Amino acid sequence: MGTLFNQKARPNFESLRGDIDHFLDEIVFHADANNFTKSEVIEAIKTLEMKRTNDLFHYNGDAFDEQIAGIGYLIEKFIDLFEATI
Repeated sequence: MGTLFNQKARPNFESLRGDIDHFLDEIVFHADANNFTKSEVIEAIKTLEMKRTNDLFHYNGDAFDEQIAGIGYLIEKFIDLFEATI
C-alpha cells in the first residue's frame, strides 16, 4: 500500500546563499552556451518547474489511488468478517 504506513519524513528544503550563487552561475552559463538571454533561460527553468509540478501531481495521484484501493480492500474484509458474525 505504498507509503500509507511507512511514510518517511520529507526533507526540509531551503535556499542557502551558496544555492543562489550556484543558480545564478548556471543561468549565466546556459545563456552564454546557448546564445539565449538570461530571461529566456529563466523562462525555460519555469517551464521545467511546471512540468515537474505536473509530474508530482500525477505520481501523487498514483500513490493516492493505491492507498485508497488498500483501504477499500480492508473495508471489504471488515464487512465480510462482520457479516460472517451475524
